[in-house]
Amino acid sequence: MLRDLGFDDSLKVAKSPINDRVRPSLDDATTEEERKDPTVQSFKMQSYLGHINHIQQGTHPEISYALKVASKFATVFGRKHIEWVKHIVRYLKGAKNMGIMLKRVPAFLRKLLQLLSDADHANDPDTRKSISGAIGKLGGSTIFWKCVFQKIVSHSSTESELMSLDTTATVGQYLKWVAWALLTKPDMPIPIFVDCSSCIDIATNPIQPGRNLHVHARYFYVRDFVNEGEYVIHKLDTSDQLSDILVTYKDYKNFSKLRQLLLGCAYVAKQNDVFGWVITYL
Repeated sequence: MLRDLGFDDSLKVAKSPINDRVRPSLDDATTEEERKDPTVQSFKMQSYLGHINHIQQGTHPEISYALKVASKFATVFGRKHIEWVKHIVRYLKGAKNMGIMLKRVPAFLRKLLQLLSDADHANDPDTRKSISGAIGKLGGSTIFWKCVFQKIVSHSSTESELMSLDTTATVGQYLKWVAWALLTKPDMPIPIFVDCSSCIDIATNPIQPGRNLHVHARYFYVRDFVNEGEYVIHKLDTSDQLSDILVTYKDYKNFSKLRQLLLGCAYVAKQNDVFGWVITYL
């Protein structure tokens, strides 16, 4: 990638894929000065995004959020957007020896399929749409990740979380069938971990409060899976919520912790009734 994009060994590395929590917007690329800048006009944004997307899909899920933000600006962009994608490249240079660990685990973990779901809320500066993040772990190893913009603007963070839970539930069915095809039947019910108590209440309670009447019926189909014993939904503290790395960037300390758990072999286990569920690194 570095060779194709014209970089050499002098390129400085970055310790995280994002250096600024403020996301670029379309307003950063709509000025006359930006459009006439030769540096902007000659920049091969689509080539950058293609390379980064290929790497993200294969071995580096931790750059999903940074890439998702950049993907909006494949054709309309300015200097701030160029700096954003170049920073991702600088991070990937420093992270070239990192990757997903597939580890041999004890027998009791080999059929343990776990899903983690999270969402931001209305953080897109242009559309106010949220991002849904879903992660699938089998035997502690990360085998699936998905980061997508939600199709409509949500009224609340709970609604954003519910939409993400819908995405995660469909992912869970897909991963279950893949496991069956590989002659491994996951332990049932499949646990889904979220960090929003109100989302859990809505997803498991068949009585729909009036304040949720506007929510489309499709986002409640997870209730049927819960009732049928396909899924069980648990509360996981935000500090251990791996899917958070797919939908936002808080700081390097948080990013570094979640990256280790995401790329490494880790699973969610219940400690006791007091501390609840926590993620454990193998």
